[in-house]
Amino acid sequence: MHCKAIPLPYLWVVALCSILCTAHKPAVENPTPPTASEEKPEPAVKWYQLLNVTIPPDCSLRSQPNITKPPSIFVEIKKNGTQIMRSTTQTGWTVDYPKKGDVFPVSDEADAIYTIQVWDDCWWNQNIDNITGLRSTAFTDTVYQKGGQYDTKERLLSVQFKEVQAP
Repeated sequence: MHCKAIPLPYLWVVALCSILCTAHKPAVENPTPPTASEEKPEPAVKWYQLLNVTIPPDCSLRSQPNITKPPSIFVEIKKNGTQIMRSTTQTGWTVDYPKKGDVFPVSDEADAIYTIQVWDDCWWNQNIDNITGLRSTAFTDTVYQKGGQYDTKERLLSVQFKEVQAP
């Protein structure tokens, strides 16, 4: 059996290439903390005051047997399921909230989802209606209960807000 000899310069080239290829690994740089200009800006926060809740005469919610007639209404606002405001209680089918304490913050975070819960403040606190899936822009206008296909706004529960200065 005859073995061919590999020329010595060829072996040196192969060895040198394998050393350079395996020994030279790119240096891992430590990531630098983001500078102030690179950080995500804080979401803008606006403050809103609860102004009015109206349950119109021909609204189907008036016929609920488990609410008082007229109800003592309070409103809860939730952000991503966590309560951020509980209003004072007012009695009637159309109630105004003149107190400055009925204010709450609304953030323009992309993942923030708000819920308005309207309650009857009787001894068992009966839920009248929930308006869910709201984004921060919903509070700039009157918010209506989600009704059926043939319900007009005049027949739906409405909740009114206005933007106010931060308390």
